[in-house]
Order: sequence, then structure tokens, then C-alpha cells
Amino acid sequence: MKRTALRVMVGAGMALLLTGVIPLAHAQSPAGMRLYAFSSGALTVPKNFLQAGAPATAIQVPVGFYVVRHPKGNVLFDTGNNDRIITDPGYWGAFIQGLNPVRTPDVAIDVQLGKIGLKPDDIKYVVIGHMHLDHGGNVGKFTKSTIVLQKDEIKNAFWGEPGTPQNYIPGDFMMLRNDPGQMMPNKYPMIQLQGDLDLFADNSVVVKRWVGHTPGSQMMIVRLPKTGTVILTSDNVRPNKDWLSFVKTSRAQARIRQFIKQQQRERSVEIGREVLERSSRVSETLTGVFQEQLPSRSRSRSQK
Repeated sequence: MKRTALRVMVGAGMALLLTGVIPLAHAQSPAGMRLYAFSSGALTVPKNFLQAGAPATAIQVPVGFYVVRHPKGNVLFDTGNNDRIITDPGYWGAFIQGLNPVRTPDVAIDVQLGKIGLKPDDIKYVVIGHMHLDHGGNVGKFTKSTIVLQKDEIKNAFWGEPGTPQNYIPGDFMMLRNDPGQMMPNKYPMIQLQGDLDLFADNSVVVKRWVGHTPGSQMMIVRLPKTGTVILTSDNVRPNKDWLSFVKTSRAQARIRQFIKQQQRERSVEIGREVLERSSRVSETLTGVFQEQLPSRSRSRSQK
């Protein structure tokens, strides 16, 4: 992928598989600050896996990760699929057939970072939106970086709540734990959040807790000096009314309200369809009962 600062980006992941970007109010940011988008390959899944009611046509969805170059240090948002699957597809188990990821050597995160002259050791902060296999896969390569995670996501990755642990691969992040007998739980520098964080204290790169896709999901707001402000959502793609509290431009607010209304209309149609289907089943049941009882009543009349 060519290096570029983007206004609109689409990333990918395992569940909702989208990274969304919404422009916000312009803010002062350091000169020279830039945002780069990369792909850790792509997943091939049926379209209805991502969108209810869509056909089962197979589509490719890019697995995105992003680099912010800031005067005070480089920030990586998400780390893509674990590069181990390039040579060892069995590492993903059944996921390798279900998701059919691109596994060519050029999608390795080291190769991708090299396109802008960076190595894993050049990254100051690694912000993981959530720890699913296609977002936190390569976190273990950044041993000299500070890992930024929500504390709830760490807990859920190691011992998930019912219905949530299926898309984590412990081997992706087990190395973050310290050796037995050590007082500190993490082996490498880590910030365990329970809320939001302004990484450089200048409002240009803000990590925001945004629970939804997983119990510890977070997104990152990046304010660029020329492009404006974008939001990297890491599968938390659906805007809601809470977004209106920090989205300032009238255009962005109108887009969010339009999206919410569309979702409400679609939900109303879905509810209406469910009601009609239930009514139809009840009607068919009553008709069957009536037809079964009708002959017996006729016989009773003829006997009289």
C-alpha cells in the first residue's frame, strides 16, 4: 500500500471487520505529523458474515493497521494478523480455513513498516483496539514499545466472559506476561487503561475507551494538521448518539444522525417482519386445529 495520509479509511478484523473514520472539528496539531495506513493481508469471508441480509458471496476484507508519525514518537494502532501464519498456517487452527487470510511474505508487519523506513523498535506506543487474532496478532514483536490496552481487554483476552473469548489466540499475547515469581504482571512496558488517554498531552492522539465489540475495546482519535481529524475504530464501527458529544462539525453530526435513523428504520422493518412471521405461524396453527375439529362437529350433527 502506498504511504498516504487518509481522510477515509477502511480496515478489517475478525468480527465486524471494519475500521471507520469520521471527520471531526479541526484542531491544532504538530507540524509534520502524518498518518499511514497498511494492510496485514486480507480475509476472505461471505458478505453475509459482515452484513445481515447480504448474499453469501465471498469477498476480501483488508486487515488494517495504522502508523502515526508524531514529533514525540511513532504510534502504531493495531498489529494485524500474526506473521507466524505466513509459514505456519496451523497456528490459526480452524480459523485458517474459515477466514482464508492472505499469507504472502509481503504482508508481514516488518515489511510493511519498512515502506516508511521504520522497524518495530522505532515504535514508541502500540495501541491495540482489541486483542482479537487480526488486531493484536503481532503485539509480541514490539518488545521495546509501550503497549496501551484497556485493563478489561487484558482480562478478557486471558479469561474471557461467556460468549466473548472465541476470537483470541493466547499465543499472540502470552509473552506479555512476566515470568513466574516476578512482582510485576507484565514483562514489557504497558499502560493499562480504565478510560481515556491523551498520549502526547497535546490533543493530537487520544485513546478513547469505547466498549462494544469486546469488553475492553478502545478507539483512537487522530488530529492531523492538514487532513483534519479521523477516528480509528477497530471494529467498533457503528456510530451512536454518544458520538455527537465529541463530533463538532455539522456535516459529521448530520451523517451520524442519518446513520442512526437508517439503523432504526432497518430495525423497525426487521421487527415488523418477525411479527408477520409469528402471526403467520399462529394463523396456520389455528387453521389446522379448525380443520381437524370440523369433521367431528359435522358427524355430531348427522347423528342427531
